[in-house]
Amino acid sequence: MNGQAERILSQFLRGNERFRSGVPQTAAYAADDFAAFGRGQSPQAAVITCSDSRVAPEVIFDQPLGSFLVARVPGNVASESVRWMLDIAVCELKVSLVLVVGHTGCRAIEQVIENKPSARHESLQAGIFKAMERVREADPRGFLRTAAMENARQTVFELLRDVPALRDAAQAGTTATLPALYEVATGRVQML
Repeated sequence: MNGQAERILSQFLRGNERFRSGVPQTAAYAADDFAAFGRGQSPQAAVITCSDSRVAPEVIFDQPLGSFLVARVPGNVASESVRWMLDIAVCELKVSLVLVVGHTGCRAIEQVIENKPSARHESLQAGIFKAMERVREADPRGFLRTAAMENARQTVFELLRDVPALRDAAQAGTTATLPALYEVATGRVQML
């Protein structure tokens, strides 16, 4: 991982500690801030996470608006919209860090575990199925958590395989792509 990505990740993890400790540095915005937002964006990272209502990257990492380019999709899977977002993030905005943040208690993963595939969303669920196959022998009490961790890793694998700009940036050492797990019950982000 390059030095820039390491610094950004460290900043985000310190923000997660503030969030967990109940002392976030909630940003207050003024007219000048909104004017700056109107002139463009320069996010520090791209984040792919679940659409779950409890997983908001700016909140769990205690970062101000404009810090992330975010794609939220059930199960934090490598959807077409995520791939498009990454093309923008890497090619145009030159982010040096991409995080795939899975989470405990993910309903999308639970649906797959419960064998409730959706014909309309089968291609999106395919990555979750692959992740589950690798952890099926795990302790049943920890299976859902382990599946969420493996699913975040699976999404990183698929994105590096399927998004040429991201793969090229990773090979050049300009963009690091990392999986993480958000523990909903504790507020903790764990890098995987």
